[in-house]
Amino acid sequence: ANEDFYADILKNKDFNAWSKEYARGFAKTGKSIYYSHASMSHSWDDWDYAAKVTLANSQKGTAGYIYRFLHDVSE
Repeated sequence: ANEDFYADILKNKDFNAWSKEYARGFAKTGKSIYYSHASMSHSWDDWDYAAKVTLANSQKGTAGYIYRFLHDVSE
């Protein structure tokens, strides 16, 4: 992740609003990946790509929540 990733996490002070939009972004990406690479009609290579992208996104999502939590409790 880069500095912009972490800076964006702290822009919205309202945790509930931030969390909703943050999760929605990953959900939209996941839905897009499903239709483009992970339905039953796609190849193993497509599924492999989808798995790599979604795993990376789940790691980024988790990192974002941990970073936000640590920032909020340290204030």
